[in-house]
Amino acid sequence: MASPDKTRVLFPALLLAFCVMAYCPASTAQTEGGRRALREGVKLMLPVRHARAEWVWAPERTVLKDLKDLRFAVDGNGRSWFSQNKKSLLAPLQGLVLGVDAPFDDFAWLGNGELVLCARDSLGYLERSEESAAVERKRSRLAPALRFVPAVKLPYKGMRLFAGKNATLYLVGHNARTGNDEVYLYEVRRGGEGAEARVGKLLAAPRRVSAVAGDAETTFIAMDRLIVKLTKGKSEAERVFLHPGEPVKSLAYAENAGLFYATASAVGFLGRKPFEFLTAKKAQLSLRGGTLYIFLQETQEVLKIEGLQGFAL
Repeated sequence: MASPDKTRVLFPALLLAFCVMAYCPASTAQTEGGRRALREGVKLMLPVRHARAEWVWAPERTVLKDLKDLRFAVDGNGRSWFSQNKKSLLAPLQGLVLGVDAPFDDFAWLGNGELVLCARDSLGYLERSEESAAVERKRSRLAPALRFVPAVKLPYKGMRLFAGKNATLYLVGHNARTGNDEVYLYEVRRGGEGAEARVGKLLAAPRRVSAVAGDAETTFIAMDRLIVKLTKGKSEAERVFLHPGEPVKSLAYAENAGLFYATASAVGFLGRKPFEFLTAKKAQLSLRGGTLYIFLQETQEVLKIEGLQGFAL
């Protein structure tokens, strides 16, 4: 693997070569009503073959108020969800709001359609009860209060959730005693006597883990500017990529393409060669059904990219 200094030297050359060979710039993206120009400062370059971009949500004015701890995820129907004030979940395009009866730290939509939340030191799900139905009737126009039901005890409070392929779920928590961030895999094992849920540790990292993606067999972990890969059955992590200038903030892994990442200023792809195809600030990534969803936090827009196999050509 190249040293950090060599990575810095090679990256611009690879980027330029990849751009000339297979990519072309886009100034607009599809919407339901036609094509719409990208906002000033947003630059998009897609593979010539297969890949196409479409606006999922492009409001004329900002809707989300509290952006400090905002988390973004997409459900099995392609609906974009956001956490708000650790008290509710919003799907603005559909006008859906889910109020939760207890503060939660994070949420994730799994590939099998399940919604899971982390509250304090528990992983659980939401359900309606007689009490929440009564609250909903009283508040009428406001969010229904759903009850958080703990299902699995977690090693630490306030763990962060990262959905992988199908029912794969990664969790990241901080060990105050060692100072490490620890990455865990949540698995449901099914046997003759039913299903058993367990949380097993994958890695103790000496620095803050910002994102995780994978399919349980292969796991990608971002720490500052570094991305490493863990392969099931191997004890050591393999270094995959060192970004030349910025910490990696978000990851998404597509089996038919490769690994996508986001920094504070761009979204990139790590196939045979690294390439940043979208210039946009504070993007969050979510992969669902072979489609990459990109939330542009600064403008509160969601862009989806289909035909991801085009990136691997």
